[in-house]
Amino acid sequence: MTTRLGPKSQLEGFVGYQTQTYIADGTSTGAATFGLSGSWNGYEPLTLRPQFLRSINQSALANYQNYVSTTLGVDFTYDVHGPWQAIGGTSINSADYTPAVGVANVAPRTDYFFKGSLGVMYSLRPQVQIGPLYEYTQGWSTDVAAGGPAFTRNMLSIRLIAKR
Repeated sequence: MTTRLGPKSQLEGFVGYQTQTYIADGTSTGAATFGLSGSWNGYEPLTLRPQFLRSINQSALANYQNYVSTTLGVDFTYDVHGPWQAIGGTSINSADYTPAVGVANVAPRTDYFFKGSLGVMYSLRPQVQIGPLYEYTQGWSTDVAAGGPAFTRNMLSIRLIAKR
């Protein structure tokens, strides 16, 4: 469902229930799934894009069959002056893992990830932008002893955007 909140703002959403069943052993995981995203431009040089999403995903970890992912975040662009634009955002994600059937001594676990970014872009032309971007990421888990994430990362990059 999409709702227009104004000439430049909109809100999109969905809600449902998802079940993932494994043919080999008949086990299944079910969860309410939803998504809410949009864009807000109530103050002309600023555009906010919030999002709130939940889904079931396949796990790459041998001891877990899948995980329920929940993400809450917001990105922004701000037209500073002329060809300059500030960009950034923040998000937090939780991944609730379901242990695989038949695997001994494995408890459910939840991994968390936080990300924040801030940068500036310069428009060389309307179709080409370039600029630095700083990104901070942190990961932690309820089960660090069994290999859950426990890290922080700082990254500085040069971003190039070419539009058609």
